[in-house]
This record gives sequence, C-alpha cells and structure tokens, in this order.
Amino acid sequence: MGSHSFRDRLVLPAVAVASLALLQPGIDPVFLTLLTAAHHVPPESHGWIVGATQGGMALGSVTAWVFARDMPGRLFVLAALGAFVAGLATVNVGAAMPLMAIRAGYGVAMGLLYTHAMASAAQNRPSGAYGAVFLLQLVISTVVAVLLPIVSDMLGPRMALMTLCLAALAVLRRFCCSRRHWAGRRYPALPRPDALPHRRVRSVNPLECRAGSTRRRRSHSFARR
Repeated sequence: MGSHSFRDRLVLPAVAVASLALLQPGIDPVFLTLLTAAHHVPPESHGWIVGATQGGMALGSVTAWVFARDMPGRLFVLAALGAFVAGLATVNVGAAMPLMAIRAGYGVAMGLLYTHAMASAAQNRPSGAYGAVFLLQLVISTVVAVLLPIVSDMLGPRMALMTLCLAALAVLRRFCCSRRHWAGRRYPALPRPDALPHRRVRSVNPLECRAGSTRRRRSHSFARR
C-alpha cells in the first residue's frame, strides 16, 4: 500500500506540468485583449495568432508522440526554457508576423511538454490523471483569467503579459527539480526479435507418441503379471 501511494505521489509533478502547459487555450480571450492593449494588434490578426499557437502545440504534441523513445530529458528542459523566452518576447514584439512566429514556437514547446507530462502522469492511473489535469487546468485558467485584468489595471497590460511567463518558469523549475523521477524518463524499448533467447523445440511426431503410449501400456501389463 505504501509503495503504491509513493508511486502516485511521484505523478503529481507531471499533472501540474500538463495543466500549466495546457493553460493558454483557457485564457486566450483575456490574452488577446491584453495583447491588443499592449501592442495595438488589430482584431483581424487574433485568429492567426491563436491558430499559430495551437498549430505549434499540435506539432509539438505529434513530435513528442512519434519520437518519444528517442527524446532525452534535457530536451524538455530546453522546451520549458524556450517557452519562457517566447513569453518574454511576446511582451516586447508587437508586429503581427514576428508575433505569430513567436507564438508558434511557444506552442511547439508547450505541446512537447504537455504530451510528455501527460504520458508520465497517465502511467499508473490514466483516467485519474486525465481528470486531475482537466480539473487543475480549469481552476488555474479561471484564476488567471480573473487576475490578469486586475494586474493590467494596476501595472499595465505589458506587465500582465509578463506574468504569464510564470507558467513556463514554474514548468522549468518543476522539470529541474523532478528530472530524476519523471522528466528524464524514457519509454521502455521493446527487445529486438534477434535479441530474444531462442530455444530449440523438437518437432513431435504423432507416430512416436502413439508408439510410446503403446510401450507404456505393455510395461504396465507386465508389471501386473
């Protein structure tokens, strides 16, 4: 019982990272409002910015899914660092095309982090892990969506956008603190067929089996006599 609860406890950092990596889709309306206030981004560019971010997340998720066995743990630490840098660049870049490229890079990094963290969190209790990530993401996105306008009114929209970098910074810290347990974990590779031990199995002749059974019956009859 103790070892089972210990394994479940090790999964909690992965649940937290997956929830933070999935934060952006839950706060996009507030994020776009702050982006327009900070950089005067036209509303017709909002869809392109959101599409670039979500397209990057899809690309990062597929990459982590396909190449999961070959990805070292340090790659995800670099992804968290890249997401933090992209968040800082979002505060200082207002042109539409560079901003779309920055948000696409942010999405790729968060897609890598979400898929890797979700795969680690779902190893022991898949349904519980997905439910916990969904619940925690809803709670965090609700709190952030309520607090960001308050921060914007007090400190300005640029400072409110900068506070979103704390999510990537928290992911980076969690990866650095937990890399022994799950950040550097590789998926177990299946053994190659030529590496499996082979045993020579002698083919069984049905005639030999019948002759052997006949000899056994004769020996039993002689023993009775």
